[in-house]
Amino acid sequence: MKKSINILACTILLFVCSINIKAQILEYSVELGVNAGGSMPVPFPNEIREIQKWQPEWFAPHIAMETLYKFNDRFGIAVQMAFDRKGFTVVSRVKSMYSEIKTEGGVLNTGNFTGKNTMRVQNSYLSIPVFAVICYNRWKSGLGLYAAYCTHASFKGKADDGYIRIGNPTGEQIEIQSAHFDFSQNINRPDFGLLLFTRRQCSRNLAITVEAGCGLSAVFSSEFSALPFGMRNICIMTGINYSVSVN
Repeated sequence: MKKSINILACTILLFVCSINIKAQILEYSVELGVNAGGSMPVPFPNEIREIQKWQPEWFAPHIAMETLYKFNDRFGIAVQMAFDRKGFTVVSRVKSMYSEIKTEGGVLNTGNFTGKNTMRVQNSYLSIPVFAVICYNRWKSGLGLYAAYCTHASFKGKADDGYIRIGNPTGEQIEIQSAHFDFSQNINRPDFGLLLFTRRQCSRNLAITVEAGCGLSAVFSSEFSALPFGMRNICIMTGINYSVSVN
């Protein structure tokens, strides 16, 4: 993974160095959009047997300020400062999924849970993305890296309509009517990853942007063991971009 990141970073650096360093056009823009996605299991775990509901967070804005340095009519480099709120609610049926849940009275049960699992994620990030950009007619596309910091973390949920086997899959079985979990304190604050966008110019100043992001760092700290699978931030953003060019 680190080798792939280094190769991509070097590719972007070589792209920038291979073109005229002096910017011919500066383009400033503001972008407003909506995110769909968030912390996803990678790869998808076998313990999740059925997705009954997936609903994106209703308030998940993307707000960014961007400076695009165009070296000529075709190539440039863009730097952003962005705020993103990412989240969703998912309801699933799981079988023998290792977890830590608290029942009424705050009793902690650790083991393999089978039943209904509801999870809600609400995380906010400040980020600095850097893109290598190619322009063609009314289109712009960019590939880059981002570094982000989580300013607000919320990863909560509940387990019900099932049972947990204490310690291991063959341990003592305890019926679960309603239990809760909160892993918010275990989320890694730094985050970095890949971004890919395409932008269609609708008028002189307005454009529509679609952007996909994939985290390369783990959502949870390495000491976290309450979930048996790794998670990454995977998100799609659609938004409107307003730009002004300065020669």
